[in-house]
Amino acid sequence: MGTSLTAHRDSSMTDMPICLRDTSVFTARIAHCQLAPMTRRPSLEPSRIDDALPALGELLGAAGTPFEIVVIGGAALQVLGLVARPTADVDVAAILDQGLRSADPLPAPLAAAAHRVAVDFGLPDDWLDPGSTAMLQWGLPDGCVSRLTAQLRGAHRLLRLAFRPDPLQAARLRQSRRRTPRS
Repeated sequence: MGTSLTAHRDSSMTDMPICLRDTSVFTARIAHCQLAPMTRRPSLEPSRIDDALPALGELLGAAGTPFEIVVIGGAALQVLGLVARPTADVDVAAILDQGLRSADPLPAPLAAAAHRVAVDFGLPDDWLDPGSTAMLQWGLPDGCVSRLTAQLRGAHRLLRLAFRPDPLQAARLRQSRRRTPRS
C-alpha cells in the first residue's frame, strides 16, 4: 500500500489520507492550491555592471565620500572576467575601512550614489545588494582580506573583489558554470 499523507487546506475539506498511488485524488488536491506568480527580476549583463560601477565610484569621489566595497558572487566573477553571464545584482559582502565592516544597511552616501546610478542607468533600485554582508557574522576565512583583488573603478578605488582561493567563491563559480549553457 502507498504512503499516506494528511492534507490540510481549510475547514471545508475533510482531513483525508492521500494515497500517493492514487494520482487522481492527489492531482485534485493540487488543483485547489493557488501559487503566487513569480516575477522575473531583471538581470545585470556584464556591460551594465562595467558601466554602473565606474559611475558609482565617480559619484562617491565627487562627493568626497569614497568607499571600498567587497564584492562577491556573479558580479565579482564578471568584473574579473571569469564569467560572462548575467547576475541579479552586485553582492556587497562588506565595506573595507581599517578592516571589514557590515554593509547592511548601506551607509547613506553609498546608498544615495547607488540610487542615482540606478536611476541614470535604468537598474533596479536594489542593484547594489548588502544582503551577503551577513557572512561577517559567521566569520571569514583567515587571510581573506589579503586575497582581495583591488579594482579601480572611475578615478577612485571602489572595489575589492573576493575570489580565489576562498572556498565560497570557488563553489559559486562551479554553480555558475553548471547553469551556463554550453555552446
